[in-house]
Amino acid sequence: MTADFSGRLYPKLTKRPGGDADFAHDTQIVVNALRDGRLNVVGSFTPAASDTETTIADPLITTRNVVLVVPYNDAAVTLGTPTIKEDSQATGTVTVEHSAAAGTEVYRYVVIG
Repeated sequence: MTADFSGRLYPKLTKRPGGDADFAHDTQIVVNALRDGRLNVVGSFTPAASDTETTIADPLITTRNVVLVVPYNDAAVTLGTPTIKEDSQATGTVTVEHSAAAGTEVYRYVVIG
């Protein structure tokens, strides 16, 4: 299972070849999106069939974050909400425990902190 965080919209704020104008434009995009309530900290995953644990790999995860997981489709609602496996959170990964999956469940997660 690979977490999908390709939907992240915002660029990292670094100097670009276009100089200050590009940096100002990137900053404006990020600040306006944050003001509108859009955070760049969301991903999704689909557990493999018959698995009861799934490791989420995401560069935003650290030992100091809170990772919240919610069912995203009917199959996931039926399977139930996974729980974070005790002491599994590390830099870049966290493991969630769930009932045996059919492989059709989709979950969304958010990394806060």
